[in-house]
Amino acid sequence: MEGDNRKRIHAKFYIEPGSSPPSEPVRDWLRSLTKQEMQEIGRDIRVVEMSWPRVQEVSPRPVGYLGNDIWEVRVGLRNRIARVLFSVEAGGVMLLLDGFMKKIQKTPRHELDLALARLKKARMGR
Repeated sequence: MEGDNRKRIHAKFYIEPGSSPPSEPVRDWLRSLTKQEMQEIGRDIRVVEMSWPRVQEVSPRPVGYLGNDIWEVRVGLRNRIARVLFSVEAGGVMLLLDGFMKKIQKTPRHELDLALARLKKARMGR
């Protein structure tokens, strides 16, 4: 629906089970960035929240499907490229699993494996 400003999904940070104080790896990563980078990444996450699932039809595509329920938000920053890996969970939750600066064209396998491991832990905790 045009002009509708309601979120379709709601971003939520993954919390490492059993961590005390609670560890939120993506939030911690974001805090390590400049204020401008945090704002740009936050803006692109909001675009996904507001436009899901139609956001997949936008060109250039701000999201990509990596398989195994893992998606990526693609963020072009001034001098580098950021990625936020997420899953869309029941209840319209956009679970933010991993964030990193991309150094090669393909998403690094270890980043995808980390996101998959976190997703498995999150789903086991339901």
